[in-house]
Amino acid sequence: MKTTRYALVAAAALALASTSHAQQKAVSGPAITGTMEIIFKTRMPGHQDSSGGPSKDVFDEYKVDLVAGAIGIKGKIERTPRLVSSVLGRETQKGKIFYQLAWNFKGTYLGDWLGTVVTNDRGEYLWNGSGDPASKPRIQIQTVGNQAGFTDYFDGVMIGKGAQAGGSAKFFRKLAGGKVAVYTATNTDPMDFRQLVLAKGPLGAYGRVAVDGKLIYDRESGSWITDGINLTPEGSKTPDKVTGSIRWIEDPNRASNGKGQYVLNLRWNEDRVQPSDETFTAGPVDEESFFAVDKSKPGLTGTIDYEDKLNSDGSPVFSKVTFNVVANNLERGQILAFMKLWLVGVGPLNDE
Repeated sequence: MKTTRYALVAAAALALASTSHAQQKAVSGPAITGTMEIIFKTRMPGHQDSSGGPSKDVFDEYKVDLVAGAIGIKGKIERTPRLVSSVLGRETQKGKIFYQLAWNFKGTYLGDWLGTVVTNDRGEYLWNGSGDPASKPRIQIQTVGNQAGFTDYFDGVMIGKGAQAGGSAKFFRKLAGGKVAVYTATNTDPMDFRQLVLAKGPLGAYGRVAVDGKLIYDRESGSWITDGINLTPEGSKTPDKVTGSIRWIEDPNRASNGKGQYVLNLRWNEDRVQPSDETFTAGPVDEESFFAVDKSKPGLTGTIDYEDKLNSDGSPVFSKVTFNVVANNLERGQILAFMKLWLVGVGPLNDE
């Protein structure tokens, strides 16, 4: 009887969530919480070849347990590196990321995020499924209550971080009083979203979201800075424009305690700074001004904290990641799209 009653309550809650999404209200407060544990087997002794590279069939594992409002996602992601022969440079192992994650709504199982994303010699992550058509990345939801089951596929391409040194880039931020902060990253490495499509779900009311633009990695600081990122919900002609930064701050004792954190300062649909001759010739500004967190505008703040076990070369072999992401006047669908996008980029976002 208790089981039946619980199922009925859960079904009613799902129906309410689905029908009310069209009139979403902005929320503030805890947005994404939970943990991710990463085991970098490819960096461990015993899993490497004579050259120090990863051995064949060894993969890194990401154990995910995240919650965004009433929606949770839990399971694992396996990342296998692309390997090439040392002499001819021929591919000896496909690079791929395998997703096996389960969605829930207030603890009620909804369905899964499944499939394989292959990486090629151009650094492309093939979210369109062309790398492994038998295992296309998808969100696959069962019928629960008034919500009919569905399967929806991801699409497009993401280009991850590269191995070659990048050029410099200037970034602009409008400050109080009409001032503009200019920040120069001298060694950049972009993560490029090209007509990437986030599959809909786990509730049918959360439609597909198209993603374009770049998230620029600054190798000198370890931080990420947005560059023209647009998130366009299905059926909308107006994209959400995301600006801001994800700043990396290391604990002073990181060498011994392995601690560091990303500090989020992402803003939705703020007026974009139009570079002028003055901004291009402006002198350096205080780095703190550029990265200062602004909670007055719609966006995401908070932290993603890392506690790493470090190898002898300083690279992590194990990471415990704790999410404490905070929303400032954002809709649930916008928060969920960001969580999906973080999991899409989970490999490059956690590379050294």
